[in-house]
Amino acid sequence: MVSEILLDDWIKDVKKRTSGILSKRPKRPFRAVDSRSPEESDALAYSVMLTWNNALESGALKEEQDGSYRICTQKKMS
Repeated sequence: MVSEILLDDWIKDVKKRTSGILSKRPKRPFRAVDSRSPEESDALAYSVMLTWNNALESGALKEEQDGSYRICTQKKMS
């Protein structure tokens, strides 16, 4: 069975579930460098672009007529 969720609803749900986690900050820095290098930024942008395109191709994301996107999930029936 496939259920469809609006992207905005999914974002709100994730923020609600992770609200306590995101407010916790490490007590000490875990990286020696404060910001990403240009190579790291390019690699991150490229991986995000590939993930987005793969989600569109696989049907995990569907574009609506108004330009918004909908997340499609598949639940296994037990």
